[in-house]
Amino acid sequence: MNKTQINRPSNRPSNRPSNRPSNRSGQCLCGKVSYTIYGDCRDIVLCHCQQCLRFHGYHGAYTAVARQDIKIADTAQKLAWYQSSAEVTRGFCNECGASLFWSKQGLTTLSVAAGSLSQPTKLNMIAHIFTEQMADYDTICDDLQQYDSGLQST
Repeated sequence: MNKTQINRPSNRPSNRPSNRPSNRSGQCLCGKVSYTIYGDCRDIVLCHCQQCLRFHGYHGAYTAVARQDIKIADTAQKLAWYQSSAEVTRGFCNECGASLFWSKQGLTTLSVAAGSLSQPTKLNMIAHIFTEQMADYDTICDDLQQYDSGLQST
């Protein structure tokens, strides 16, 4: 994993799940797909990969949770999954089009689009990943860690 180290203030959280108590919820734009998170969330990672660029129209912002700690409510059966690569699927609402989830085969976590979380999230941004694929109009204007590729345990 290539990474460019940037000095971070000591008050920034680590890459581990936070110890803050969490019982978070979120939903898509139209509200037909919602979820509740009963466990810890990783702080937010900003992904600059080409797939996130196309899926979100800009970089993606994701937290991650243990799969057993999230309950998805989809009574209208609007949650759809798109196989974006051999190992990755992306969950979205097929009614309003909101991106909600990112899932990699073999991981015990599910990534959740940070913008779909109800406020306040009490989460912080911690890193930029896939910066070597960053759009030519994008500029990083913070002191967060930057990784040319992904995190080991996203």
